[in-house]
Amino acid sequence: MEQRSKRWIVLTVLLGGFFGINFLVSYYTDWLWFGGLDHAAVFWRMLQARFASGILFGAIALLIVGTNIWLAGQFTRQALRLGGSPWEDGEAPGEVLLRSRMAYVVAAGALVFVLGNIGASQWPLLLRYMYDHPFGVSDPIFSQDVAYYVFSLPFYEFVAGFLIGALVVSAVAVGLIYAAAGGIRFQEGLEVMPRPMAHLSGLAGVFLLVLAWKYRLKIYGLLYSQGRVAFGAGWVDVNVQVWAYWLLVLAFIAAAVFLFLNIRARNTQLPVRSVAVLVGGAIAIGAVPA
Repeated sequence: MEQRSKRWIVLTVLLGGFFGINFLVSYYTDWLWFGGLDHAAVFWRMLQARFASGILFGAIALLIVGTNIWLAGQFTRQALRLGGSPWEDGEAPGEVLLRSRMAYVVAAGALVFVLGNIGASQWPLLLRYMYDHPFGVSDPIFSQDVAYYVFSLPFYEFVAGFLIGALVVSAVAVGLIYAAAGGIRFQEGLEVMPRPMAHLSGLAGVFLLVLAWKYRLKIYGLLYSQGRVAFGAGWVDVNVQVWAYWLLVLAFIAAAVFLFLNIRARNTQLPVRSVAVLVGGAIAIGAVPA
């Protein structure tokens, strides 16, 4: 076991060194270019913003992905200590990795690194959001200062998309872990053990709440609608589409409530009700004219 841990450490160091060298080479080139143009201060400001954005979104990714992988790992390692796969005799697929804490750390670290790097690339959005300044002119539909659409809304939209991505990555990761350990089994239909059911229900509930927020932001995005006649919100957008989006927001929240209740119930009835609510919302918005 100690030998395997050393291998994981060596692999992590090698990967970190590889990406670190690429990072230094890239930024050294940028530093030379900005310095040659006598704009070194701009380079350092950009670098600070990129680091701040990467740390911020990396921390968010660590909270989401790391917590979910840790919860799945706790179940898996406990199940294996009790005698292998919870449902089948014999060794679970990838049992050596499933028993290793270092494997979970490396997996979570790799995913957090990728997501943090995605967040770091959006440093201009973070800077615009941090230095928001009102324009003193409000839009005629929602009475929001125009600065909101320039500085805040793009940042919120990215955050919503980032959270959705982090939650999807977490769901895939924990789903694979549970499936390998026997917590999820595909034999004569889908079977999910109570603890994985509770975990996945909570994860799906949070996902739906983020979707509700995303569609709330889409309401403001209607001002950018590209109609057949003119650019901007049309009559249908203001009088119909807004309410359709609000209906979807409420549907996502209601479906999330069913899933949160299933954390304790741990059955299939509440998720089915959640899906029914979502289908109803989809039918409602599908009836709205484009």
